[in-house]
Amino acid sequence: MSRGSSRLSYRARKRRQRRIILVISTVLAFFLVCTGLLYMLQGSGEFNWFKKDPSSSENSTEGDDGETGAQSGDETGESGEQPEESTEESTEAPTDAPAVLTLEDIWENDPRTPVEAKAVYLSATAAARRSTLDYVIQLLDTTVINAVVIDIKDDEGFLTVDLDIPLAEEIKEIESQLTFKSADDLKAILDELKSHGAYLIARIAAFRDGVLAKADTDCSLWWKEGSPRGTGPYIDSQGYRWLDPANETVRQYLLDVSQAAVNLGFDEIQYDYIRFPTTYIGQVAHYGGTGYYLEDGVTYNLEAAAVRKEAITSFVEYACRELVPHGVFVSADVYGIIIGSEEDGGNVGQDYVELSKWLDYICPMVYPSHYTSPIYGVQYPDTNPYAIVNGAMTDSKTELSVLTDAGEHCAIVRPWMQTFTADWLGAGRYIEYAGYELSLQLDAVYDAGYDEWILWNSAGNYQKYSAGIK
Repeated sequence: MSRGSSRLSYRARKRRQRRIILVISTVLAFFLVCTGLLYMLQGSGEFNWFKKDPSSSENSTEGDDGETGAQSGDETGESGEQPEESTEESTEAPTDAPAVLTLEDIWENDPRTPVEAKAVYLSATAAARRSTLDYVIQLLDTTVINAVVIDIKDDEGFLTVDLDIPLAEEIKEIESQLTFKSADDLKAILDELKSHGAYLIARIAAFRDGVLAKADTDCSLWWKEGSPRGTGPYIDSQGYRWLDPANETVRQYLLDVSQAAVNLGFDEIQYDYIRFPTTYIGQVAHYGGTGYYLEDGVTYNLEAAAVRKEAITSFVEYACRELVPHGVFVSADVYGIIIGSEEDGGNVGQDYVELSKWLDYICPMVYPSHYTSPIYGVQYPDTNPYAIVNGAMTDSKTELSVLTDAGEHCAIVRPWMQTFTADWLGAGRYIEYAGYELSLQLDAVYDAGYDEWILWNSAGNYQKYSAGIK
């Protein structure tokens, strides 16, 4: 080969190499530009080619996969692998998802619709009795009565209906005395009451509970070491066992019962026996403290009382924070005698003001028969229902003014009225209660500036009191 042709061949090869390099460079540059654009578009949500198959994700759910597949198939008409949303978007909450409201949010702007309740109480047995239910419906239709309280967990600790609660599955005795054969039976009663305009309140006896306290003694109050009353789980003077308000199992159980009641259709959860027992409290481990033993007349122990109040108040706060954001109202029954009495409140652990800071409604039991003599200028309280109820309600206004005057959240006061005769008090110390005596109590409530109330009759017999309802 000549030297000229060799030089030409060399130049031709070099030109060819430069063209190849140029083509490769152009292709690489184009690829890099395209890749960059795709990632930019991916970040802005325009493309979703880079998300991994959701079926391989630990966080994916069957429902999400099904929904994504259906949407992709609709868009492309194909059943194979489909374009998907980015992983980052799939792990973040949707921007338009409703925010979870806190208790404070609701106090600021309450989405719930309150009812000015004028209620009657029915035990589960009374509610299941057709004649009683018919009479209550008559009251709903013809009087100012617009609410009904029904037992879901009774004073002994038994549930009145199967609520499908895990703890009840473990401790069969909890559901061994069901009043309602099924949840549907109770729902039918609730639906009937609602069709007559009833606001429904589920009564849950909280801490007096002989069933759970006996079955799981870790949940029970205990005698303190060296107590002359005994050893082991605490039992009060009437033979009842009580739960420890600070026990986590107890708290979760009561919350489970409450949530199940809401699912049945109740508008409000009402806790009764939300207190410590009244006898031998100084001998209870942890909560008794030292020196507080009223039976022996020993000086009142403020430190022990504070521990009891904290235990009850903290449960109420816990229950309200868990339940109220889901649209339910929460109330609690308290002794009327704690209003204005630090000693009585400390004894049972009920602080009227502190509880009112959390509850929607607070329900003092201002039955005249439950007051000791003399009080409010009355020697035998049961004989003057107006004076006792009005005195207690006036004291309530005064005590809660620390909250209302400051513009703070304060529970609405809804007292319990006495619709029974306390003949056990003995001759001269009681009077027969009927419609007139009820009307005096209601006048006392209204005159004190309150509008709501609940009637208590353990048997659900309100016929003799109906003339006093106003």
